[in-house]
Amino acid sequence: MNILIVDDDAYVLDLICKKMDWSSLCINEIYTASSAKQAKEIIAGQTVNILLTDIEMPGERGLELLSWVRSQNIRLEAMFLTSYAEFDYAKKAIELKSLEYYLKPVDEHSLSKGISSAVKRYLEYEQIGDYKKQSEYLAAHSHVIEVQFWLDLTNGVFEEQKETVWERICSDKLSFTQDHHFAVILFRIMPALGRDTDEYLRIYRNRIRKTLQEFYRDTYYEIVYDFTRNGGQFGLYLKLEPDICNLIDIQNAAWRLIERLEKQENMELYGAVSEITTIDGIYSQFLTLKNRLTGLIESDEKVITCKNVDTREKIGYNMPDLEIWETVFHSGGQKILSGMIADYLKQLASEKQINSFVLRMFRMDVEQLVCQYLRKNHVEMHKLFDSSEAETLSDLAIQSTEYMKQYADYLFKKSMEYTEMTEKTDSIVSRVKEYLDNNYCTAISRNDLADVVYLNPNYLSRLFKREMNTSINSYLIDKRIDKAKSLLEHSDMPVHAVSMEVGYNNFSYFTKLFREKTGQTPNEYRKVIGIGEEE
Repeated sequence: MNILIVDDDAYVLDLICKKMDWSSLCINEIYTASSAKQAKEIIAGQTVNILLTDIEMPGERGLELLSWVRSQNIRLEAMFLTSYAEFDYAKKAIELKSLEYYLKPVDEHSLSKGISSAVKRYLEYEQIGDYKKQSEYLAAHSHVIEVQFWLDLTNGVFEEQKETVWERICSDKLSFTQDHHFAVILFRIMPALGRDTDEYLRIYRNRIRKTLQEFYRDTYYEIVYDFTRNGGQFGLYLKLEPDICNLIDIQNAAWRLIERLEKQENMELYGAVSEITTIDGIYSQFLTLKNRLTGLIESDEKVITCKNVDTREKIGYNMPDLEIWETVFHSGGQKILSGMIADYLKQLASEKQINSFVLRMFRMDVEQLVCQYLRKNHVEMHKLFDSSEAETLSDLAIQSTEYMKQYADYLFKKSMEYTEMTEKTDSIVSRVKEYLDNNYCTAISRNDLADVVYLNPNYLSRLFKREMNTSINSYLIDKRIDKAKSLLEHSDMPVHAVSMEVGYNNFSYFTKLFREKTGQTPNEYRKVIGIGEEE
């Protein structure tokens, strides 16, 4: 028995080949390919029993590869790998008679069980000798169909189509009834500097998933589906025992699970638990929890419920005394102002007057305060803070009071440091000259130079002229003409090429400027120094 593993990631190929106990799986030969094209060549050259392929690859995807296999009536068992937390290809996989898919990073135990099942199916098909009977095996392996059902339910598919949840359950022959009760539990990883929560979930989904399964294994609840969502959210649907539907117990269990995950993953987590519902009420409960967690700001409760009434959602924004803050800031009292902001936010939190709306409004006021300070010093705020660091801190600022204080301190400190630097005009002018000297051959506008030093273009022009006794444009022209003279003297480069080399695509305009600066055309200048050129 053999297997062909297809993945464009050499690390994944090597990991699977080395980690699996192939002899115990009755696999005695392993083929590998880094693309669908290579895989086709291998399949065409010899009999392949089992195909394990990545879905997303450069060129042809794994789905196209399997489609080609089926079109050629090639007999093999197919399995998929995918990096996506939500598998959107399940229906297509079923059509192509693939029963298994696995999320990266690959869980060795699960993959081993899947390959073992594929080996067994292949041998059974060989014994039956009738490939058409695979439909019977598809019915016996309904996991993919059920996963797609839950995925569609979570994505709101049944809200947009005429097909109802119960029609789908009937057509897919799923074993759920109106007598079954469920609970939705959703978790949110609170933002942290240096951690992209969505990327973290993508990488460590399997590890978190394993923790969830182990936690609920010895309870009265059965996980029928687990999932991840953007915004650092992940969750699960619990199927409840008919006679044991205790919402308080479900909440307490969620609280204990958060404790375990926080310790295991070194993160801050909040959870939300739905009301007990039937299967057709799951989607509305999921949406409610999702919205509650998305706007959550430092709740006193680690686990909230749909029934909790958060009065902070209705609070208004009480603006601080910005005139006093402005006076303190403009007088150089950065530390004093930071303390005033900390006290203000602490008071709002103690009075439960904080939510995402309040923090968003407060962020606007702080940014306006900084903008006015910088404008007074001829610095343009949107240029100074045009960085991924500033964007990240700004996004985090409306997530908690701690991040808001951190963002405000960042704005104040960088603003004051830069304005102090701009007072040293020779430093600013030196940076502009250095930029002009290194980029004279490209099109440079006054706004381009202002972007380099984050200053107002008009102010920069006046500053440069005061320090250099010449305008920026005149300095640039002189630089280009000097470079042109050097090229005319020390190379046989054609004059029109010299023109382009120093930044002038318009040859006539270059000749005009050259004559104004030297009293000669470029050709005349070259002849005078003894190098002639025919034009």
